[in-house]
Amino acid sequence: MSNAPDKTIEKSSTNNTKVWLEVTTLNILPGEEVLIELENNDETKEIQKGEKKIKLSSYVDHSGKSSVLLSSDVPNENITSDQNTGASQQIAITNIDEAKYIKEGWWSIDAAGEKPITRAVPGMLVYFHVNTTILDGEVVHIELYEDDNNEKEETGTGDKDEHQPLVSSVTKEPSTHETVTDGKLVKSIRLDNLDGLIKNDVNKQIKLYFRCSYNDEHVELPTTPKDYLVVGTLVIDRYKMPGLNASGTDIADDLTYGTGNPQKEIIYTAQQLIAYKDAYAVSGFNEEKHGIFINKEGLYPKLPDIQRLQEEEGITTADNNKASLLTEKNKIEIDKTYVTTQNRIDPYLLVRQNAIELLVNQKAKYNKKEMYAVKTSSDYESGKDLKDFHEGKSPLTGKWRDDDSLFWNFKNTAELYFARGELQTNLDGMIEKFKSNTGGIYENDILTKYVNNHPNTDEYCLAIEDYLAERLKQEFETNIGEIEDKQPYFLYEVGEKPEFKNSKGNRKNVDKDFSKPKYSYDKGYWDATKGLTIALNDIWATEVILTQLKNKEENYTIKYQITLWDHFGLDLPDMRKRFNSYFSVKEAFICWFVLQHLRGYKPFVTKMTFEREFKGNLNTGKSERIKQRETEALQRKIAAKRMEELRQIGRRKPGEM
Repeated sequence: MSNAPDKTIEKSSTNNTKVWLEVTTLNILPGEEVLIELENNDETKEIQKGEKKIKLSSYVDHSGKSSVLLSSDVPNENITSDQNTGASQQIAITNIDEAKYIKEGWWSIDAAGEKPITRAVPGMLVYFHVNTTILDGEVVHIELYEDDNNEKEETGTGDKDEHQPLVSSVTKEPSTHETVTDGKLVKSIRLDNLDGLIKNDVNKQIKLYFRCSYNDEHVELPTTPKDYLVVGTLVIDRYKMPGLNASGTDIADDLTYGTGNPQKEIIYTAQQLIAYKDAYAVSGFNEEKHGIFINKEGLYPKLPDIQRLQEEEGITTADNNKASLLTEKNKIEIDKTYVTTQNRIDPYLLVRQNAIELLVNQKAKYNKKEMYAVKTSSDYESGKDLKDFHEGKSPLTGKWRDDDSLFWNFKNTAELYFARGELQTNLDGMIEKFKSNTGGIYENDILTKYVNNHPNTDEYCLAIEDYLAERLKQEFETNIGEIEDKQPYFLYEVGEKPEFKNSKGNRKNVDKDFSKPKYSYDKGYWDATKGLTIALNDIWATEVILTQLKNKEENYTIKYQITLWDHFGLDLPDMRKRFNSYFSVKEAFICWFVLQHLRGYKPFVTKMTFEREFKGNLNTGKSERIKQRETEALQRKIAAKRMEELRQIGRRKPGEM
């Protein structure tokens, strides 16, 4: 479209005449918005009150033309956008069956309105269509609303729906009116600036509809809430859940803790598990509601008599954290031999000791006998080390190893062998949180940065992007909501081969060949000493959410958010690994295990969240992307070979072939 005017309007029309400005465009797709500037050449007259020039926006039709109404029998302020961006006054809504002018409305992914949708993601370009019996050239008042009246969580009476002002991307002015063409209205909308609304919504998604007004008729479209446009992020994948074991049937073993005196075999009740899984599937993890599953809260509150006895006897919180030492506190040392003095324990002390022991072992899994009997894969008796570090004396000090000495050994040994630089600082922070005995969630920007920049993370994300590209190729123009997969995948024993499944089937059947990244020894032992392996090693649970999709023609740009969950704790199988037989190295894990399972320190959950972005085309799916990468890799290999040949030629002496 040329910037120069094709024609000059010589004479303004009368108030009762419809005057249109039509512009023929080149290389602009139907549905695209264009800006039209109208300027008055007569210096003595104004187009609008106080204005010599106005900006109008319109949309290109299927013939490549765009037109705007310059004058009609409607007031002049309807030619441009209404300046009032606030919510409209409450009006009586016309029943669609009684409407004379406005007949139906629907959302679509295309300008022609042939591909209706009811689900969208922030950033998408969508269209709203209205069929009318109104004459062409007439103007209809049309404003966007968020549906709250049909939300169960909304309270009160009256109209609770919220007006969402639209602004023209071209004129930057409020857009509240559309002109009828061929008996129809078409409004294109880029779903931007909705993050706050979505974040504050209980279900993390909003429902949009339009209120259309013409003469005294006011209609809400679409006519039924089920056809409103649901806008929100899409959960792409949830692999397992933080805090639960692989099958989702109880606590994860590496999050258990105690003093070697388990109280029950099953920790969580069926009701607790069902409630947690259901809530997680709807809105993800909520630290306040789900604190029990990350050791932020206990299974049951402290017993009243403990608090009373604490006040009477001056027992401190530090004493509670060292419940495993209560027995040692009631012993005396005679000729380096411990002898129990039963006569010092009164009934109140026994009640307190038993109550504290019950509390500290509410999530205990292992008893001392099985811990002390554990062996590594090479038949090394690592259980004897556990017993020695818990009950015996240090050969260096000749004293019993208290909690502080174990933490000192844990920290310094781990720093020596398993962390360097910034990740050593992160490891120190993790150990300090473990020592605080508070459970809960640990997040650290340094840790997240190194995870996000790791090659294993890149491989994991590439698999996610291949999956998304394939699903968008299949679902974008039909129902993008089919991509959503909210329910977590858990491990099920199926025949001889266990598999991860949810209600949609196993991961292989839904073409998910990704689950989680790992930061173990696959890149070599040197990489394992940098700090990620001891901090994370094997990620426990993951969540992938599509947060934004900006589409233009057949191309798109996607943003997606990844949340990685891990447990900073050990289980008994960890003590069977070969590194527990390595001199000095093993002490980090011995101290860690003793503190968790024999001294009652709570493990916690580590959380890392970051965002990735990639570009794609709706005609390019997973197989096409893989083939393209293979082609590019081959081209790089050929280019590298050619460069090496040239180098060899350059190294030859004069006269050599």
